[in-house]
Amino acid sequence: MLLDALLSYLHIVLVFSLIVFQAAQTAVLRPAWFNAATLARVQRLARISNISIILVLISGIARFYFGVLSSDWLMRNHLFHIKMALFLALVALGLPAMRAYQRWVATYANNGQLPSESEINTARRWMMASSHLMLLIPLFAVLVARGYGSWPT
Repeated sequence: MLLDALLSYLHIVLVFSLIVFQAAQTAVLRPAWFNAATLARVQRLARISNISIILVLISGIARFYFGVLSSDWLMRNHLFHIKMALFLALVALGLPAMRAYQRWVATYANNGQLPSESEINTARRWMMASSHLMLLIPLFAVLVARGYGSWPT
């Protein structure tokens, strides 16, 4: 029981970290503020966000195998599958922005050119979509934790 509590705590702390770093990324993606220092900052925030995603996944896998809710029960729970699909969608929605950052860094290194206003706004929209999708995941997490969504055996 203590292990489950500690795994749950670790998982939620990592989820909060992901929220913070995705929000920070979104906040600095403003054309009026964008300069070389911002480019470095957004790349650093993206790296930390990616690490957070990996750690959330690892802690979630640990909860799946070592938590109180059995992995068999979770695999039969359609709300758990929705939660996982939302997490994958959150990651997928962030990918275009991540690729854009890599392009921007390469372009800036080659010729000192920063991204255009439309490129920044496009990356911001992708990150906003990813961040807003994240709001649905806790709903499904709470429902699963309360026993909802189980398919009959």
